[in-house]
Amino acid sequence: MEMQIKMDIHLPPGFPEKYRKAVIRAAGLCTVKRTLANTPEI
Repeated sequence: MEMQIKMDIHLPPGFPEKYRKAVIRAAGLCTVKRTLANTPEI
């Protein structure tokens, strides 16, 4: 079974553009996201 995960990141108005890539990178490294993307077999 193949699963896809889609994340929508909504930053508040006025959020500094220089931190946008860092937030997206941090979301990609999220433990919950990684676990859902690579579920262990039981």
